Amino acid sequence: MILPKINRITIEYFSLYKQKSRIEVEVPDGVLCLAGANGLGKSTFISIVSYAMTGTVVQPDISFKSLNSIPAFAQKTVGFASRYFDGRVEQRDRDQSQVTVDFNLGNFTYHLTRNFFDSSELIAFSRIDVNHQETVDRNKSLLNQYQTLFAQDSELNNFEQYLFLQTYVMTFDESKKLLFWDEDVMNRLMYLFFSIKPEDAEKADQLRKSINRYGSNVRNIQWNISQMEKRLSKLKNNGTITEEEKNEIERVCEEEEIINSSIDEQRKRKFEISSDISQVQLQLDDNAVRLNALKEQYDAAFGRLYSSSVAVESDGKILGSLKKIIVALTEDENTDITALVSELRAEIVDAVKRTKAHNEQAILEQLKALDSQMIAIKSSGKELKDKHDRLTQELKDCLSKMDEMAKSLEEFKQQYNVLLQKKDSIKQAEQTLSEIKALELNIELRKKEKDEAELKRYECQSELKPLEDEVKRSFTAVAEQFIPSFRNYAKSFIGLDIDIELKDNNNMASLVIKVNGSGRHSRFQLSESQQYFLDIALRFSLLEYTKSENAFMLIDTPEGSLDIAYESRAGKMFADFVAKGYSVIMTANINTSQLLLKLAERCGKDKMRVERMTEWTILTQVQQEEQEVIEQAYNQIESRLMNQHA
Repeated sequence: MILPKINRITIEYFSLYKQKSRIEVEVPDGVLCLAGANGLGKSTFISIVSYAMTGTVVQPDISFKSLNSIPAFAQKTVGFASRYFDGRVEQRDRDQSQVTVDFNLGNFTYHLTRNFFDSSELIAFSRIDVNHQETVDRNKSLLNQYQTLFAQDSELNNFEQYLFLQTYVMTFDESKKLLFWDEDVMNRLMYLFFSIKPEDAEKADQLRKSINRYGSNVRNIQWNISQMEKRLSKLKNNGTITEEEKNEIERVCEEEEIINSSIDEQRKRKFEISSDISQVQLQLDDNAVRLNALKEQYDAAFGRLYSSSVAVESDGKILGSLKKIIVALTEDENTDITALVSELRAEIVDAVKRTKAHNEQAILEQLKALDSQMIAIKSSGKELKDKHDRLTQELKDCLSKMDEMAKSLEEFKQQYNVLLQKKDSIKQAEQTLSEIKALELNIELRKKEKDEAELKRYECQSELKPLEDEVKRSFTAVAEQFIPSFRNYAKSFIGLDIDIELKDNNNMASLVIKVNGSGRHSRFQLSESQQYFLDIALRFSLLEYTKSENAFMLIDTPEGSLDIAYESRAGKMFADFVAKGYSVIMTANINTSQLLLKLAERCGKDKMRVERMTEWTILTQVQQEEQEVIEQAYNQIESRLMNQHA
């Protein structure tokens, strides 16, 4: 494995650093310490450097264990950077805010520029070989080329592995992700640092992910099986009705159904009879209306039969006699018309007799016809009345039967109340039996799925075991070189005998820390400062193991966890790492802490540079009031740098 060595960081239009629109920081072969007061953006600078190299800012609450694979971890980090920088870069600077990093990797010099809010592509990228020749194809994606070439030059299997290393080994930031107490992370690091083949780390990562996935499937299936078995047991323990009870219930239910059917028939019959009665009543009412009308016609005709008035004015003979009288009088008004009057009188009497006889005959015929119609209607009415009486009696009988049947049904229900209450038990028993059969079938199918998942998990475990064994053998082979390195760093800090022991938990190689021969398997077994700085010591040892010249580490120094007794020791530990040819980009509060003073004293101005972040942004009122004290602290560090002690 070959790791990069950073030469220069250039930050442009980063609004948090209000005093400078462009900040260019040269990274020395040793320590670059960004010193300043709280709130000046020291932790942000660590994130900027990491973003420049990887294109990501890792979300603080991401747990590697929950993702369980390096590719999944890399994918999860996408997109958080823009949210992280959003509050640190003002809107007016977003488009032009960018970071440029220059670094060496193997035999190549890299130069790349990123916008803080677009990690999907690089603004600029070049890769120069030892002959000063450009190796980047400008017609292809710069980001894809960068990641591919970086993995190739670092001898890693892919760029995601470098992102993982940068996050968990080469960066100690405010999230304080610790290696010793994260077995999943430690196991992946064992592969990346101690496996013989780079591709084994990726293969093991995928196998571990598969093992966990199949393991999760097994647990989920087993939980599902347990739930179904509980339900099955409950159904079986509740019991079901006997065959005799079932037959008796069915018999009683059939009798109840017969009674209900009879009642329904009577109810239907009642409706039919009531309908017939209504129809007959309509007919009776219609007959009464018709009979009254005929009676009125009969009375009127009968009255005309005995009427004395007879109309004969239009009779022809009478009109002839009248004409004769008129002619006679016209010729001579003194003419004797006695005979003509007698003739007229005789004609009138004869006409009256004839007309009256004719009218009487017509009226008699009409009276006979009306009488015949009334007789027919009365006869029909009698039949309808008889039918109405019959139907009324049938309705009474029907209602009486219905009352009797209702009483019989009530008595039947009282007599067989217990059995009738169980009539749903038959259907329920059938449903229960159906559910039992379905549960038994599903349990059998789920057990097969579980067996298949367990088999696949075992196959993955069997495939992983040789890789794990190889990593353990490889670590054992280099333990005499690696462990003393860690011991030296750790003892520089804690002053106690510290050791590392290879741990195998569930076929997963890991490392456990031991203090004075006693394992510290839980974080609470060490103080906070011991946790942090022993974990940093492990990272120093891992980077030293790679033998990558001037490989760098980003440290957001956890000074707040240190008491005064350990400040100087922490500085000495950092100086020991730098003395072996490695670089540290660190942050620190500008104070009279022995950590910075000891580090400055051991490194000197040739191996340490202090960047005054108080010049980058506007100080608060409190910081401005204490500026003289801050300046004194800077001067003390500068004095130690000038008066280096070996």
